[in-house]
Amino acid sequence: MRKFWMCLLTMMMAAALNACGTHVQPAGTAEPGRAQGTVKAESAAAQPTEAKPAKTGKPVKTKYFTVYVPESWKRDCRYEIYTEDDACAVSFYEKASYDVIGGGWLFSIDLIPESEDYSYYPDYDVLGRLEVPSLGVYHIVVTYPTDVQFSEENAETYHEMFDAVPGILDTISFAEGCVFSDIPMPAA
Repeated sequence: MRKFWMCLLTMMMAAALNACGTHVQPAGTAEPGRAQGTVKAESAAAQPTEAKPAKTGKPVKTKYFTVYVPESWKRDCRYEIYTEDDACAVSFYEKASYDVIGGGWLFSIDLIPESEDYSYYPDYDVLGRLEVPSLGVYHIVVTYPTDVQFSEENAETYHEMFDAVPGILDTISFAEGCVFSDIPMPAA
């Protein structure tokens, strides 16, 4: 019986802690219309065509896509590329907070097979879909932290880096043969 109560208490604490998460974006800097789990882009026909920003800075390349991080991130950024089967992701961190508290997570770009559900992610944007030759179709999902990821002494650097994320996402390009569409598929 004691095991039952301990399990119940643990589950209740986990649920309470999960509910306490807050988005770390500073007050007054939220993107207009951005809400949890929103789709970032509509169809190309519905939006005016804008010039993509110049791809400057340090390229971060995965098997299927490349993004460019600003030169100013050179000493403050840590990133990790994950691959599993044919899916991949890249996660970016503010290095000092990562080193000090194991946090610092800024965002991740995930390629998720179309058969998998991402709708349970707590904070995400869907950039679109990517058709990869001989592999299939993937959702391109950007995930964000829902809790505080920075140490007090690194808060300013973290927020400056977090504010640069939309510009970084604008630099995304895809590997030869991959076909990108900004019309997202519904979550599985």
